[in-house]
Amino acid sequence: VRDTAFRYNKTITKVILPDTVHALGYAAFEGCSSLRLVYLNKGLKTISSKAFANCPELTMVKFRGTMEEWNAVSKASDWHSGNIVKIICYDGTITL
Repeated sequence: VRDTAFRYNKTITKVILPDTVHALGYAAFEGCSSLRLVYLNKGLKTISSKAFANCPELTMVKFRGTMEEWNAVSKASDWHSGNIVKIICYDGTITL
């Protein structure tokens, strides 16, 4: 998903990334104030800075892979604003 692709979109509530997406660009979903549910594919390799910043309704992300695969994803230190508190994987939950 390219940089700022959905930035400040107020109507988007759910995102399901297809298997063909390998990277989330800078601020891809920043400021999506209605975003509540995100499914990330296990082929994801990179989450850039501010990808999910300022998404107050987004408190968890569902990752369609294992905890080990999630930990292998390269994530910018500020990929979210602290609002996301857990990542739900196939084999368990990671608390942030």
